[in-house]
Amino acid sequence: MWRKATLATGSYIGLTTAANVASPLKIVWDLDETLVSSSQQKSKWREDQKNQILKRTTTTLEHVDDDGLHFITTARPLAGALVKALSYVPGVEQHVSTAASPGYARNVVRLLDPENRIFKTVRADQPSSGKDLAAQGFKGRAVLVDNRPRSHAPQPRRGLLVDDYVASERVLHLSGGRYAVGGAFRVRATDRALEARWPLEPRTLSDGSAVGGGATIEGGALVGRPRHLERKREKQLRRTRTAEENELADRRKIVHKLAVAAVETSGDEARLRALVADAKSSGAAALLLVDANRREPAKIPHNADFPVVSAGASAAHVLANQHARNAAPSTTITTAELKAPEDVALRGVAAKLLLCWFAPDVSWALTPVDSSAKKARAAW
Repeated sequence: MWRKATLATGSYIGLTTAANVASPLKIVWDLDETLVSSSQQKSKWREDQKNQILKRTTTTLEHVDDDGLHFITTARPLAGALVKALSYVPGVEQHVSTAASPGYARNVVRLLDPENRIFKTVRADQPSSGKDLAAQGFKGRAVLVDNRPRSHAPQPRRGLLVDDYVASERVLHLSGGRYAVGGAFRVRATDRALEARWPLEPRTLSDGSAVGGGATIEGGALVGRPRHLERKREKQLRRTRTAEENELADRRKIVHKLAVAAVETSGDEARLRALVADAKSSGAAALLLVDANRREPAKIPHNADFPVVSAGASAAHVLANQHARNAAPSTTITTAELKAPEDVALRGVAAKLLLCWFAPDVSWALTPVDSSAKKARAAW
């Protein structure tokens, strides 16, 4: 029985392969926020410096496009491996259709296809309001993979909608003692915060004591009291030290720590500058702003000259845990780590493309895209 099943499966795959060779499956990829994520740099380049690649690794590309704009582009996790694997599948053609300029598209394709053998065509300056596959010459078995719902409007039954990919997006992981209430929270972060060394240990701006442990929001700062025995031991030590030694010990308490302030982050740049100055003077390595009145983290200037992270009400609730008692180690948040969120969107794309490869009509394997819907996940 198993032998017959194996022979039947092999025969079906063989027939499907022959059918795909005769009528190839055309996969049309979008670039930005689908396969890659780009951040534009401030510098503007001269006419004779356009269209060049400054630095390239397996996952990132620093380049200047045909408009003289300077970008750093990051490949989505699994993007390079997926397009390369699909290039070996018989009866599969891969193409690029993007709203970006031709020079930008050429540069980015070199990140994904350095040997220039994967993508059969690269079409730039395409309308982002709707990519008509038939008008671009992709008739028959063609699939558009794009992160914008409106791009699928001309052929909603031949599209794969994916979540936005934003390379700068981060998740703040808070953890601590055995009974600490931690969690993972979406945050906004400055460029310096993305480059900072994590994990860090949360500390308040007010007195350097650990956040949590019955901490409450008072006067814009998270204030927590250390345990009674710790305070008593600290007082005894301070009496035996000189003033200079006490000052040095105070600074060492917060060096390489994450300073935390609970504020209403409503775009008050003067307040932000003051908090950054306090964090710097205390020797903190980064500053976390939590706003108990906002569900989502507030916007902060990406170019701030200090590592700053903003979080919403859920993180504020965890840091000001009212169930912790006297800053007990078992209930205190002791570690904060900034990580890139796990992105597995292309795994689902690969599975659906495999179904399309087997199907005579790709619409059989795909769910129609609602082109009027909002993005799956808003870009920050």
